[in-house]
Amino acid sequence: MAEEFNPVASLESASAADVLSWCVMLMLHQARVYLGLIPGKTQVDLQQARLAIDAAGALTDLLQNHLQGDRLTELLMHVADVRLNYLEASRRQS
Repeated sequence: MAEEFNPVASLESASAADVLSWCVMLMLHQARVYLGLIPGKTQVDLQQARLAIDAAGALTDLLQNHLQGDRLTELLMHVADVRLNYLEASRRQS
C-alpha cells in the first residue's frame, strides 16, 4: 500500500523561512487568480488581490534577513511583478 502524502507532516520538518516562502507563493498565486491572470479562473476582485499582495509583501519583508541570494531575489521579483499587474488592473477599472 502506498504511503499517503501528508502536507502537514512535510511542513513540520521544514524551516520557518521555507514555510513562509511557500506562503508567499500561495498568496501571489491567489493574487494572480483575483487579477484574472490565471487562464480559466477569471474571478477579478481587486480588493482580494490587494489583500493577497499585501500579505505576500509583508511576509517577504519578514524574510529579508532569513533568506539569501536567489531565493530572496526570486520572491522579491514575484511580488514586484504581481504589484505591477495590480496597478495595470486597477487603471483599467478606473
